[in-house]
Amino acid sequence: MKKASILLIFILATFYLFDRATYLFLLKLDSSVFSGQDVGKTNLFFKEKDSVNVIVFGSSRASHHFNNNLLNISSFNMGMDGRKIDFVDALVSTLNRQGQIILVHVDPDEIITKSQGVSNSARVLANYYLRDQSLRSYFNKYQFLDASIIRFAHTYSYNGKALGILKNYFFPQTKLLKNKGYEPLFPTETQKEILTKQYSALNLDTLPNSDITLRETSINYEEHLTNILEKCARNRARLIFFSSPTLVPYNGPSVKGYFDNRQLEYYDYSNYFNYYQPEDWKDLSHLSSIGAEKFSTKLIEEIVLSEEIKY
Repeated sequence: MKKASILLIFILATFYLFDRATYLFLLKLDSSVFSGQDVGKTNLFFKEKDSVNVIVFGSSRASHHFNNNLLNISSFNMGMDGRKIDFVDALVSTLNRQGQIILVHVDPDEIITKSQGVSNSARVLANYYLRDQSLRSYFNKYQFLDASIIRFAHTYSYNGKALGILKNYFFPQTKLLKNKGYEPLFPTETQKEILTKQYSALNLDTLPNSDITLRETSINYEEHLTNILEKCARNRARLIFFSSPTLVPYNGPSVKGYFDNRQLEYYDYSNYFNYYQPEDWKDLSHLSSIGAEKFSTKLIEEIVLSEEIKY
């Protein structure tokens, strides 16, 4: 029994030392990485978030569609592939600057109950759990299991990230920093030809139905939206919701009323391009750099600069 106890203590001590040493090694590399999505772009966000006037949040349709470099005030685009409202909530909770403009991209399907369960896209921020108090509080509330594991095994916070960190540490790129988080898409001629065929096969008679009342909404979305509203109110931030152009037909209920009922700014640009030009698109739901510049110019003119901004 005594030998078994000694062996157990030895194993736990070895695990503890290995875990902490590995975590500190990855943390050191992590702090120098500013390229790549999961780690590099988030590091850039934390570096820039309290010094810029405009921050863009959302999915890939935020990161690829809004060219914030066209703004004449400081900005950062924190759109990221596959991210949803919980990810936005987690990052907004870390903001400290007063009077910012916060742009949040909206995918209508995310709001509708039947098409959206509980999102866990904020889990990718686990490597900040031990470094940022706001994210630690967020994880303790919404990602309790992950938080508990990380407190015991620090390296768990880098689960799935180690190879990406090593790659971007030894082979860094500067595009994210240069473009202030904006990630333009450049389709090939072959991709344009394929897209044109896909577009020809679409049923373009389906459009958002403003006559259908959005009666049920995702509880998950509601809760995270409330958190965002409260944080922006404390920071005196101007919060703007928008939907960007897409070629994918959508005939569900319009979500404009959802935001109007809450007296929130929402702008629907889903059908902004009323004619099809291949050079404007990368695929059916993503704009090319050319289309993104056209859309961004319109968004900036009509929304971002529609009110006098003083800094």
